[in-house]
Amino acid sequence: FDGGVYRGLGGGVYSEGGTFEISSGEIKSNNANSGGGIYVKGAGATLTMSGGKISANKAVADGTNGGAGGGIFIGTGAKLTISGGTVGGSSDAEGNSATIGGGIYMMDNGAKAEMTGGSITHNKGGKSGGGVYISDYNSNPRSLFTLKGGTVSYNTAKNGGGITAFGDFNMDGGSIEENTATGDSDPSLNLGTGGGIDLVAAVMNMTGGEIKK
Repeated sequence: FDGGVYRGLGGGVYSEGGTFEISSGEIKSNNANSGGGIYVKGAGATLTMSGGKISANKAVADGTNGGAGGGIFIGTGAKLTISGGTVGGSSDAEGNSATIGGGIYMMDNGAKAEMTGGSITHNKGGKSGGGVYISDYNSNPRSLFTLKGGTVSYNTAKNGGGITAFGDFNMDGGSIEENTATGDSDPSLNLGTGGGIDLVAAVMNMTGGEIKK
């Protein structure tokens, strides 16, 4: 899927309640309001990534709508599993971008993700969550991202260069490294927090792994 433009949900792939597996190939240069590369939603829906690349996709806001999940949008009830492959690329030009969740955006009300390998790298959040944005602290059940292996690296955002967490985040392996919270030229906006992780009313349990420059 290369160069698709869909001003809605899932520029490259839209999956509702289905099963989608990526082991090789590339989903790149697609645009949508949310889920520039892939949008997955619905109870029982799964996205499994063991290889391949999701790169240079954009979630483009239309006024006050959209702009979430440049590479992947995981909706209510869906689950993402990453054991290999790359969300982003080897340079900023290959990274995915969005207002929130440059690499991955997780919706509230039970969206889940587990990462045991692979990389989320060189993605950009215009506001928050360069690599991953986990929403939302007010929902029941809350969304949950579990990092057991792989790397979240070289992502940037004004807040939460690597990860912005409103939902729950468990870390017992892997590495969060070389991410940057750039801040804003207007200091009154109180941006520039959490180069690696920005926790906002979130619950984080860390039993392993590394958070480093």
